[in-house]
Amino acid sequence: MRTFIGESRHFPQHHPLLPFVWGLISALLVVGFTEYAVVLDSDRAIEHQRSELTQHLSTVRARLEGEINSTLHLTRGLIAYVATHPEINNSEFEQLAAEITIIGRHIRNIGLARDNVLSYIYPLAGNEAALGLRYRENPKQWPAVERAMQLGSTIVASPVDLMQGGRAFIARTPIYLRPNVGGLTSDGKLHYWGIASIVIEVPSLFSAAKVLFEDSNYEIALRGRDGLGDLGDIIFGDIALFDEDAIEQEVTIPNGSWRLAARPNNGWQVPGWIVLRTRIIGWLVAVAVGILLVLLLIERRRAHESASHDYLTGLPNRRLLQDYFEVLVAAAERNHLKFGILYIDLNNFKPINDKHGHLIGDKVLIEMGRILSRTVRNEDIVARIGGDEFVVVLSNPADLESLQRVVASVRRDLDAGVVAGAHRFKLSAGIGEAIYPKDGLTIDALLKRADSRMYSDKRSANLINVDFENNTMQE
Repeated sequence: MRTFIGESRHFPQHHPLLPFVWGLISALLVVGFTEYAVVLDSDRAIEHQRSELTQHLSTVRARLEGEINSTLHLTRGLIAYVATHPEINNSEFEQLAAEITIIGRHIRNIGLARDNVLSYIYPLAGNEAALGLRYRENPKQWPAVERAMQLGSTIVASPVDLMQGGRAFIARTPIYLRPNVGGLTSDGKLHYWGIASIVIEVPSLFSAAKVLFEDSNYEIALRGRDGLGDLGDIIFGDIALFDEDAIEQEVTIPNGSWRLAARPNNGWQVPGWIVLRTRIIGWLVAVAVGILLVLLLIERRRAHESASHDYLTGLPNRRLLQDYFEVLVAAAERNHLKFGILYIDLNNFKPINDKHGHLIGDKVLIEMGRILSRTVRNEDIVARIGGDEFVVVLSNPADLESLQRVVASVRRDLDAGVVAGAHRFKLSAGIGEAIYPKDGLTIDALLKRADSRMYSDKRSANLINVDFENNTMQE
């Protein structure tokens, strides 16, 4: 479409591929959102895995704490008996210890060390060599015994390798005589009798608490020897697990803690089907959105063109010409420019339709539009405003003679003949001109002036300006 120079932005020429460009952009945006959704789904999947493992690890922690506390609770009766019967004999000890080991499924051995000298062991068989062990003189065991004495409460020492085979935790509890039995020391404290030791089998304890996962897809580790928690050495598993993105739980034990950690063997990974599902859905939506937008823009363009352009010639119609005039007048006022218009009406066009039919008449009108478009400049505009009437808008003509030169050129082209189907027609037209602002300051005034001059031109030509050739051209 031809437009006024400097104002073409008001009448943009949309590239035919523009709807496809916007369709592609919209599809790419949806793909971008899809990839963002993949990230969100992946995060949710990993968070779900972490949540499940956290719940499972919490259950393991609760079971482990329960097994330890219930096992230690069984020994409270023995400790209370010794605190009130400091002269306990071997027979009494064995009866109590036997009862405890029957109920306490994880207890392997029970020992009493009066004045920190191991005096009683149950069962004695296989442990005879340990009788008489002096803890103060044993550098491996004395620190744990001393710590229990200082705390005045139970501590659970790190697992040790037993001489009889296997590994076990050793829980040590200091025993103090009741005031009514042993009285108080000079500084008002209870008299220290000795220490009770309970050997708790590690495999049995961990099995009951289900510490070792049946699912081999997870790795697990426990640290905190001697109840030192994060500061303690590894009890089992790989200590490097605590430096990675693992789920951790604190296991509370008497006067200390352990640290439990677990994670999938291959790290936190998103199931492939989740990513594939999200991408397939997203890409399908992207294609659908892109196609729909292309179709919508094409239909919108067609609707716009049908509303603003002549359906036959493709030239701007009266509505678009009106909009163009408003822009043109505003630009002319702002820049102190002028413009001219030509009002063109074909002479005796009706006989062509009557004799040769509307199909030939339409071809004549189409060719008329082409002639006018070829005659004017790119910055000018040609419009069909109805029937056989056309308007040409010439931007910033130098003077009236410039308009007349255009008129003369149009007349020559029409006189040379117009081919429509198998026919050639010599045409003529009534042409009237007007110049802004000389002939009017408004659109209506300019069109009225040009229309008046067009009719004057027709009268001067006596309306005999359309000739039909006697011979026709065969296609």
